[in-house]
Amino acid sequence: MTSTAGPAGNIVAANPPCAQSPINQLVTGNPFTTSAVGAGIYGGQFEGTFYGPQPQPPSPPPPPPFCPYTSRQQVGHFLYLLDSDNDQILVVNSTRFTILDTLPLSAPPDMAVAPNVARLVVANFAGSTLSVNDIDPLSPTFNTVTETIRITQPPRTVAWQPDGEDLLVTTPSSLIILSGNDLEVRREVSGFLSDPVDVAVTPRYAATGFTSNVYFAYVLNRNGTVAIYESGPDGTNGIGFNDIIGIVPDIVFSRPSTIRLDWTSGNGGVLIGHADAANPAVGVVSRLELTTSPIGPIPSNQNQGGFSQPPTFRQKDWTVTRTFGGQAALLAGRGVSGGAVVDFAYDDMFNFGAAPGQITQFNQTVALSSFGHSAKAALHTVGGAVIPPITPQLIFIGLSDAGLVDVFELGTGTKVASIPAPGIRTVSSYWRQ
Repeated sequence: MTSTAGPAGNIVAANPPCAQSPINQLVTGNPFTTSAVGAGIYGGQFEGTFYGPQPQPPSPPPPPPFCPYTSRQQVGHFLYLLDSDNDQILVVNSTRFTILDTLPLSAPPDMAVAPNVARLVVANFAGSTLSVNDIDPLSPTFNTVTETIRITQPPRTVAWQPDGEDLLVTTPSSLIILSGNDLEVRREVSGFLSDPVDVAVTPRYAATGFTSNVYFAYVLNRNGTVAIYESGPDGTNGIGFNDIIGIVPDIVFSRPSTIRLDWTSGNGGVLIGHADAANPAVGVVSRLELTTSPIGPIPSNQNQGGFSQPPTFRQKDWTVTRTFGGQAALLAGRGVSGGAVVDFAYDDMFNFGAAPGQITQFNQTVALSSFGHSAKAALHTVGGAVIPPITPQLIFIGLSDAGLVDVFELGTGTKVASIPAPGIRTVSSYWRQ
């Protein structure tokens, strides 16, 4: 705390203009230690000093000039919790964890926040609808349902395409794609799908990855296969199929549970929670990543029967490039603490949330493309470069059978902690789709 006055030991700033004191009060050290003098956040890589608020100096009126804050950070804002047991969304103050409001819904299994943090879309399984909630605090309809969208089948999971182009919804037998601009259904596909469990969507690779200028959606099937949707625009001279182009060959994940975009993969990768094929009692998180692809856009080819869909995925290959847990890791002392991986998330400690999200030729006119501070985009523009929003150092893996969250270092693969969490269902982070 930086203050013009206060208890001994505080950093004391000068009177107005009250320049920020260049002192970091968090020391370098082990973030998991219980020692007060040894605690720290990753070797001092991050800013750690909170400046303000400052007490008014004690003096007869009128008081002398002082700084109410030299710098003030909003620690918390609004947190939205899906309460499926009571068919509602809870709006919570994320600093004090008090309930501010409730949004009644119809058997909601999933929800997703738009990349510009202005709309929350909730899947209503019972009514085969999607509820669009206004979550812009400056809007006159804040925290109200502004639209209800009927779809052909009961929705299971929803995910926003990180550039704001589309909203993708899985149902028991199809993938529905809605335009991010007006949330009109523009496509419904069902090929290669088998009781979909979840979906994860990549950004459009216009300046990164293999610069294919398409985005991919990975649909995790109940049987452990992964179907790949390749975006458009399609057409005789266009790029992309705007359809599911097949199932990743020769890769099947045992007892799959969830799939999430891997923010650290520049080529289009996802993380998948599943069980070890050799030992179902052992959980695994695997990274499935696009590892081979031609550079640049690939024109789509049409024939009389529609788009050709060769088994080679148009010279693309997907590979499992990394795992956390599994039988081999367990034998080496680096296994996870259970067999039921329910969810996982990276840390967001070092991030570029203040930078705007990626703008491409396909989202310039979309209502969600005006990404300002704290956009939930998967790629941000910093100094002309397009980079991921976070540089994580930890992955948190939730295990429902063990009631634990295992914490692994990304750099070494070492398990550094297990956090008790009885009844765990979800592990979340800010940039979750």
